[in-house]
Amino acid sequence: MDVSLTEKLVAGRSFSAQPLDTKSGDDATRCLAPSKFAEGYEDVFSYRDQMVTTIKSLNVKEDFQDNEQGLGRINFLFHLDGERLIDVQHVGTYRIQQPAFIAYSQAPGVPKRSCWTKGSRERAVIVGYASNEPPKAIAKAYRERIRQISLYSDGADPFRWIELPLTFDMHHAATQIAETDIDPRLRREFIRAKSTELLCLGFHAILNSSQDQPASAGEREFRLRTAEKILSRELSTNFCLDDIAARVGMKPRDFSQAFHEKFGVSFPDYALRLRMETARSVLLTTVRPIKQIAYDVGYSHSSNFTIAFKKYFGVTPKSLR
Repeated sequence: MDVSLTEKLVAGRSFSAQPLDTKSGDDATRCLAPSKFAEGYEDVFSYRDQMVTTIKSLNVKEDFQDNEQGLGRINFLFHLDGERLIDVQHVGTYRIQQPAFIAYSQAPGVPKRSCWTKGSRERAVIVGYASNEPPKAIAKAYRERIRQISLYSDGADPFRWIELPLTFDMHHAATQIAETDIDPRLRREFIRAKSTELLCLGFHAILNSSQDQPASAGEREFRLRTAEKILSRELSTNFCLDDIAARVGMKPRDFSQAFHEKFGVSFPDYALRLRMETARSVLLTTVRPIKQIAYDVGYSHSSNFTIAFKKYFGVTPKSLR
C-alpha cells in the first residue's frame, strides 16, 4: 500500500499521526488521541496488498468524537473491551458495548463518526482491506461467497454491518496482536500473520453464522468467562438471564445449563451472591452511603436492597456497619 492511502486513512481525523518507530517499518504509523480528551493511540500497520491492521487502545478523559471518511474498504473489527457509539450519516447508529466481532463496509465518501464518553475505554484490533482487492489468503473465498456475506457497500447501500459473538480463537489472536512483546524487528510480520488468521476466522464466522452449530468446549468456556466478567464489571445493571446470554452469543437455555455446570449454581443465584458479597465488602471497608452501595450492585431502591441483604446475611446493611 502506498503512502497516499495511509494519508487518506487518517485525513480529517482528530488523531495526530506520526511514524511509529524505525524498527517496525516505513508503513507503521501511530495515531495519538487528542490529549485533552483521551490517553491512548491507534497503531496502524499497512501492507503492500492494501491490508491494514489497526491496534486501538484508548482511555477516555472527556467526551469526544472522531470522524472517518469511507474509502470503499471492508473492515473486520475485533472488539476486546470497552465501548463506542458509531454514527453513520443517513444510515443509523451502532453501539459496541461487549466483546464482539463486527464486519462492516463503508462506501467511498460516506462519513462515520465514532463517539466515546468520559470514563470509557476501548481495546480493539481492526483488519481492513480494499473491497475490490482482498488479501491473497481469502481471495478465493471472497470471490465465491462475497454476495452471501452481504458486505458490499455502494452509493445505493452506503454502509453494511454484521455483528457476531467474538469467539475464543478471535479473542486469542487479537490479544496476541494487541499485547505482543515480540522483537520490534519481527513485529510487523508477526502482526501480518495474526491479521491473516483473524481474516480467516472472521470469514469462517460469517459464512457459518446461519448454521446452528454447537460451541466447542473451549468456546463455551470462553463465553461463560466473558459472562462472568460482564457481570462483575457491570453490577449496577440488573441483567436478566436472556440479556447476558445474548451478549455472549448463546441461547438462554444453553447458557443457563452451561453456567450451572461450570459454577455449580444458577446464573441468578450467582449474580445475587456476587452482589451481596460485593455490598458486604464495601460496607465493611468504606463509608460510602448505603443508598449508593445499593445502586452500585443493581438496586434502584435502597429499601429493596435492605430486604435482599437481610434475607441473605440475616442482618441489615446498617446493623452490619
